[in-house]
Amino acid sequence: YSRTDADGNIVGMSSKTTTKEEMLMPIEFIVGQTWTNEQGTSKIIDLNATIETPEKTYTGCIAISTEENGMISYAKKGIGPVAITMGGKLMAYLYEYKLN
Repeated sequence: YSRTDADGNIVGMSSKTTTKEEMLMPIEFIVGQTWTNEQGTSKIIDLNATIETPEKTYTGCIAISTEENGMISYAKKGIGPVAITMGGKLMAYLYEYKLN
């Protein structure tokens, strides 16, 4: 699960084995900002990233790297997560979404 804490950060339990809440994503995005949770140390590396997927090219994304495994997650405001790369290769991407 996840929730917003009193400071506005997104906190929660990232897996079934987690026994306490941990930071999943800060409320304020600053390039270079880091935080650590069960999945490793995450770092904001770009606030205006572009990621090309087979379905669409997303611009203006936040890019967050996980240092331990070389994974980079891309999220687009108003949509959410749109792609994940590892070692420069596209591993997962948003296939389709609908805005209501």
